[in-house]
Order: sequence, then C-alpha cells, then structure tokens
Amino acid sequence: MATLKNNELGYLGNPSVKRDGVEAQFTLDEIKEYQKCMQDPAYFATNYIKIVSLDQGLVPFDLYDYQ
Repeated sequence: MATLKNNELGYLGNPSVKRDGVEAQFTLDEIKEYQKCMQDPAYFATNYIKIVSLDQGLVPFDLYDYQ
C-alpha cells in the first residue's frame, strides 16, 4: 500500500482544506458569495460557522443581537 504524505491530503491531513499553493477556479456565484461574506462577518458566521454543543452536537452559530 502506498503511503501519502501529509501535504498530499490537504492542510494538516484534512482533505477538505486545500494546502498552500493549490490554485482553484471560482464561479461567478462563488465570487459573489465570497464578497458577501467579506463585507458582512455576521452573515458569514450565521451561514458557515457551526459549534459543538454538549447537549445537541453540531449546531449553527447563532449570534446575539449585540454581536
């Protein structure tokens, strides 16, 4: 069985995260979503961040009004 180096699997062995130097092509919709996330951190947190709850497991990150 061939062994893969850590950097061949992605960042720190996580295949979901691209390693340094990997080029990617983005669609127009992906670019617009990226811009929206950059301009509004609350939008990014609400739509893309999840936290681990001891009672409920993986849950969406809900911001309080003051955040």
